[in-house]
Amino acid sequence: MSKYAPLKQYATQLGCSYFENEPLSEHTTFKIGGPADIFLSPPSKTVLQSLLEACKKWELPTLVMGSGSNLLVSDLGFRGVVLHVGGGFAELELEGAFEIRCGAGVKLSRLCNFALEHSLSGLEFAWGIPGSAGGAAYMNAGAYDGEMSQVILRCEHVSLNGEAGSRTGEEMNLSYRHSVYAETGDVITSVLYKLTPGDPEEIREKMQVEMETFGKEAAEGCETLTEQLRAGNRRRYDYREFLRKFCIRQEEMKVDMDTFDYIFYNYGMQLYGNMPLIEPLETKEVSRIRDFVIVIDTSMSCKGELVKKFLEETCSVLQESESFFRKMRIHILQCDEQVRQDRV
Repeated sequence: MSKYAPLKQYATQLGCSYFENEPLSEHTTFKIGGPADIFLSPPSKTVLQSLLEACKKWELPTLVMGSGSNLLVSDLGFRGVVLHVGGGFAELELEGAFEIRCGAGVKLSRLCNFALEHSLSGLEFAWGIPGSAGGAAYMNAGAYDGEMSQVILRCEHVSLNGEAGSRTGEEMNLSYRHSVYAETGDVITSVLYKLTPGDPEEIREKMQVEMETFGKEAAEGCETLTEQLRAGNRRRYDYREFLRKFCIRQEEMKVDMDTFDYIFYNYGMQLYGNMPLIEPLETKEVSRIRDFVIVIDTSMSCKGELVKKFLEETCSVLQESESFFRKMRIHILQCDEQVRQDRV
């Protein structure tokens, strides 16, 4: 019988799925690493406690990992049990006025966004740092004059014996890329942060500046995050105002309500039944759009959802009758390196 048989049976009883010969390259940011004999993702803290106790009882080599950021794993893999602190530790909530409780498996980018959404400052330095909250606390992650020691109030953990406990920020002995957890081996399960109220725009701007600095140093993957921040920072462009720049002036028939003769109008209705009499229509010059062209580039530079949102916005503009003549020509062009379709 395999030495892992009791663990596999026990994990199944706990409701925790297991994988045999799981490639660790699928779980590291560097995409390297051979297979682990057994790979487990505990769905809760209590299950993690039970599995740690079991691994110790059956003397099974154990490796605990989070998001696998900056983790180098041999192509030979790991001959033992890997406990992955991930989706089962994804809670994220406000606790008190300016405190955030965060599961160890939460990505730092998600944590920073959560703080931004609630106008809480203090985690801007962590935007763009790869990894999870648990790993960041474990190694006191930091950048640009900021580090976790400045914002951590307390960490909850489970010892390798399966015993639950906690430490305050002071008790963690946080120093440069180090904490007491590197010595004890205890597994961090959640982190409590103490932040300060701030202006969302200032928080977002600081995140963008630090992300751009990080991008110059760390290259891959940061461009997407930077663009997200730029999109959030820039002022929303007034699409309607943009279209009005292309209006042309032209005479349009209208009724002059100041000189409209209601007596003459009603006389016609009484005399003919359904034929009102009105004075000759006047004209006035107006600035409106007569021709409207929508060009959609489908050469892999746009997504369906983006096109849909654009057309919805355009439709709302078209419904502004004051911006367009009653009769107008609308062209919808689909093109890549050449025009593929032209609908009028």
